[in-house]
This record gives sequence, structure tokens and C-alpha cells, in this order.
Amino acid sequence: MRGLIRFGLQRAVLMNLIFVGVVTFAAVVALPRLPVEVFPNMAFGEVMIFVDYPGAPPEDVERLVAEPIEDAIRGMDDIDFVRSDSHAGHCSVHVKFVDDTNYADLYDDLRIRILGAQNRLPVINGEHLAPQIIKVEVDAWLPVIQLNLLPDDERLDKRSLILLARELRNRIELIDGVKGSMMVGERPQQFELALDPRRLERHGVTFAAATAALRRDGTAVPAGILESAAGERHVRVDDRYRTRADLLAVVVRRDGDGNLVTIGDLVVPQHSGVRDVPGKVTVSVNGRPAIGIQVHKHADTGAREVVAALREQVDLFERAHAADGVSVVATMDSTIKIADSMQALGSSLHLALVWVMVALFLFLTRAPPRILLLGLAFGIGASISGAVGTFAPLDGLLLAGLALFIFVFCRAAVLTATGIVFSFLGTLSYLHIAGMSINEVSLLGFVLTCGIIVDDAIVVLENIRRHREHGKPLHRAALDGATEVFWPVVSATLTTCCAFLPLLLMTGVIGQFFAIIPITVAIALVVSLFECLLLLPLHAVELERLLGPEKLPPPQEENTAAFLARPGPIGALARIYDRLLRWNLAHRAAAVGIALLLF
Repeated sequence: MRGLIRFGLQRAVLMNLIFVGVVTFAAVVALPRLPVEVFPNMAFGEVMIFVDYPGAPPEDVERLVAEPIEDAIRGMDDIDFVRSDSHAGHCSVHVKFVDDTNYADLYDDLRIRILGAQNRLPVINGEHLAPQIIKVEVDAWLPVIQLNLLPDDERLDKRSLILLARELRNRIELIDGVKGSMMVGERPQQFELALDPRRLERHGVTFAAATAALRRDGTAVPAGILESAAGERHVRVDDRYRTRADLLAVVVRRDGDGNLVTIGDLVVPQHSGVRDVPGKVTVSVNGRPAIGIQVHKHADTGAREVVAALREQVDLFERAHAADGVSVVATMDSTIKIADSMQALGSSLHLALVWVMVALFLFLTRAPPRILLLGLAFGIGASISGAVGTFAPLDGLLLAGLALFIFVFCRAAVLTATGIVFSFLGTLSYLHIAGMSINEVSLLGFVLTCGIIVDDAIVVLENIRRHREHGKPLHRAALDGATEVFWPVVSATLTTCCAFLPLLLMTGVIGQFFAIIPITVAIALVVSLFECLLLLPLHAVELERLLGPEKLPPPQEENTAAFLARPGPIGALARIYDRLLRWNLAHRAAAVGIALLLF
């Protein structure tokens, strides 16, 4: 592997072009275009089918709705299970596909089968019941935002509020990046008639006769086709119910003496009227009824850009309907959670950079104690500022000041910290090329690697410095130092990757989610390995060529006594470790006993 390290040191222009190219591509192309979201949209391999059958008991719903749908699904390949629930006036069918199959093709096949079975479902108002088919995805339960329309006063009835919500929905779906939207809280209404058994008995009318009369009237019957010079016109005799009076005027029986028995003669007026269909979702905000619009975005669009465009459209809508007494309140805003997650990553990265530089400064430099204390105080101030995170420019200024201060006394500390930034930017470039996004799962992978990716750089730089302290020229020290630890560094990186890669073996939607973590960690570690073995030795050489030689202690003989005698914190810790190690070797039984006791 000595030849590979020598290749990196001799191809300075190529290595620096790679370094600058990755940083520029990530900062200019990848980072601005990477979608930012809470979770990536993934298909769960499940489908929900909902059918409303108003007024039907559970037994009829099961027999007339659920069973025909189940019969249509029966015979499909790669179906894990089918479960149906039938309630009064409502049926839901849950279909689960086998994990890791072609969900898109299975969904299309299922949808065609369901629509083909629609003509076997009951007829309401002259039309067959319409199944609602929903593909279960992350978007189904986690929209990018929900916009809620609230009436400002009681003059705005529910029907008007629904019409305004539909207008806003039409505006929303024209925005670039919006995949679709779904209204919740509409709660369709129906007119309920409470027939009085005593009145039925008094007029000699049965319940079946009353329902037959209602079913007979209130229809729109095709009446033929009218041909003219303008073309064909389909004619229908529309006699559907539109008012309460239309329902109450339906004739149930005509007597020979001209008397009529109508529905109005048979009902209890105070118990009849418009009612919400039971079993539907209701939406309220701050105790006021509302109509919600859940907005979903395309996978290649960032949530923050979509939400910003939505808020502009909402402002235009509110100004256009200022006199209608309606307001829009946003809930389930995913950008709030995204901002919190990004702040957590930024804080972790900030603290990692600060304390990597401080730790290396304390252990590798031979500066006087007052300089060490000053650097430690500078690091504590920068870390506190980053943890509070109240003013980003101040955080950046303190971090830059700390890096400049430590750079004067210990270049290795700053070079190691730059490896963290390069590894993150390289990983972001891969995410952009692979069509992935920045989300809570990938951010978790970044946080996990913050403290891991610096390990290799610390080992390489410390070993190069050790060879320099033994009197070798910088180029020779960089070559020997990096070559000496090449296989330990590679094996340490591979073992860390192997600890995460088994997550790729998980199946189903859980496996899809957790696969993001090993991919992010592995890419970050591979980029870090490339940086510490090929770029880091070169940068150490180039910095000395540009800025002059770094101040180092006089050359010393390579032996244990010389290492233990070195001043500073690293010498003190080495002497403590030496005493503990000698005690363990001299008291083997006691050392093993203590280990077992702790276990």
C-alpha cells in the first residue's frame, strides 16, 4: 500500500482537484437541490378500500359490499392477507401485499379488480356504490402540512365552507412540487326520516311500502337522445329530491276517494332532518369546526419550498375572501420538525468540530500551560455558543477564531476537523446523485458518524507527527506514517461498516427505512477513509510548503522512557496508563477478578 500513498503525495494537482471538486459540487449543486423532509415517502405495501352504504346494517354491508370486494381480490398473487370490517353504513377492506414485491404493479392489478366489481355493489340514487381506494404510504399519515379553513362567525354555513375549501384546494394543486391534496372533515350529510309506527298503523301503511315509495321517486331516468344540427343531446327526466318539502310530499298511497297518504303524514317532524353521516372524520381547530386540506409533495421537492409557496397562496386566498368570514390555520407543519432536526445536526457537527480541535490541541501541542488553558477556554466558549444556537454568525465567528488560534500551534487539529466537513459534503453529494433526501433517518446516520469519521484522521496525523518528532523530513514522515497505519485504519473502517450493514437485510417497509442508516454511515466512512489516506498526508505536506515548517520539539529517541517523559497532558496520561498496565500484568488474578466482578 506504500505505492498508493506515494501516488497521492506525487499527484498533488489531481488530489486537490478532487478535494475542491467534491466540496464545490456539494455546496453549489447537491446541497441546494437535496429535498429536505421528515421521512422519505415509501409505500407500505398495503391498500385500504372504503365503501359507504348509508342506512345498511352490518350484516347487509358484509354480504352486499365486503364479500364482492373480497371475491374480486381472491386469486391475486403475492397477497399476504385480506381483512374486512363491516359496520352500520360503512365497510373497510385492508389488503397487505407480500414484502419486497412489486407494489406498483400489484396496486394497479388490485385497482382494476375492484373497479371491475363495482357493478356488483348496491345501487344508491341510481348509481353503484363507489369504493375509495387508498394506497398506504408515508404521505397518507404524514402530509407536508395541513391547512384548515375556519369560519370567523356563524353566518358562514358548512356548505359554503366546503366550497371555499375546494377553491383553495384547486389553487394548491397548481403549485409546483405539490403531488396532491386530500380534504378531511367534510362529513357528508343525509336527510333522515323517522317513521312513526303509530302513524303507520293508523294509516294502514307498512314500512316496506314507505321505503318503496321513496325509492320509486327521487330518480333521474334516461329519456332518450335528441338529435339536432349541433349534435346529440342526452335527455333525462330529473326528479331527484332537492328540498325537505320534496321528501315529505312523496305519495305512499292513493285512496279511491281521492285522499293521499304522504311521507309527511308518517314521520315524526322533530326527529327528521339533515344529519351528518356517522363514522366520518371531524376536524376542529381551537374548538371551532373546520375543513382540513392535507397537502402532499413530490419526492424530489423539498418540504420547505413547498410550504413557502403554500403560504403565499394562502395569503392570496385570504385577501380574495376577506369579506367571506373565513380564516386559514396551518397545522401538522413538517418544516417545524425539519428545522429542529437540522438544528440538532448542526449543533452536533459544531460540537464535534470544536472538541476534535481542542482535544488534538491539548494532546499534540507542546505549548505552555497558559496557551493550553486559553485554547481550552476558547473551545468551551465556542461549544456553549453552538449549543445555545441563538445567533448563527456568532457561532461561525467563534468556530473560525478557534480554528485560527489552534492552527498557529497545531495544524494537525485543524486538518483533522476539515476531514469531518469533507466527509459530510461527500456523503451529501452521493445522496444527491442517488436521488435520496435529507430526512430524520439520514440525519441520524450523520449524527452517528460525527465521532467516528475523525478516528482515522487522528490516527494517521498523529503517526505522521510521531515520525516528524523522530527527525524525518515531512515528505518521508507523511509516506511512512500513513503507510504504517494503512491496514489498521482500513480494517477499523470496514469493521464499523460491517456493524451497520446487517440492517440492509431487514425486509418490508421497516427495512426500507433502516436501510438509509447503513448507507449513510458507510458512505461517510468510505469518504473519510479516502480523505485520511490520500488527501490528509498531501495537505500536511502542502501546508508546510506554503506556510513554512511547523514548530516541533527536538528529535528524540523512539523508546518507552522517552514517550513517558514527554511533558503536557499526553505525557501525564501515558504515565498513569503505564502504572495501571504494569499493575495488571503483575496481578493477573486480581485483574481478571475485578473484570468479572464488573461484568
